[in-house]
Amino acid sequence: MYSGLKKVTLTVFSLALTFVMFSSCSDDIVLEPLDTLLGEYSGHYTLTDLSQGGTGVVKADIPVVWIFRDFTYELDDTTATICSPSGDYVLSGNEINLDESIDGNAGGVCDPSLNPFGDFSLRRPGDSLIMTQSQNDIFIEIRLVRN
Repeated sequence: MYSGLKKVTLTVFSLALTFVMFSSCSDDIVLEPLDTLLGEYSGHYTLTDLSQGGTGVVKADIPVVWIFRDFTYELDDTTATICSPSGDYVLSGNEINLDESIDGNAGGVCDPSLNPFGDFSLRRPGDSLIMTQSQNDIFIEIRLVRN
């Protein structure tokens, strides 16, 4: 008689414990949002040449509008200095990789060598994005603020 009562008590206790665990934890489950930059930003693209004995010479300081969609981007330069490239981007921690698929050089008056591509360090203070890249003697900084 005691073993039957133990089994019933143990079963009821197990079911109650399972119910309490699932019902109390359901509100505590927080899924991290997808790592994305969705939105439209405006700011400046700055290219600095560091080959002049350590002092930087700014070669380009261009106002830009940057649109990030679901893992794609479009860069619009109203001065037609950069070729308004677009492509895919991949976020990985504090880095972003820009993979250009269209260089935007349809008009031929822009300089495609200024188009940002490859790996950039990424900082996200508030509604801002700061992307930096240093290769050889060239330093690129893109400072953007969400519109």
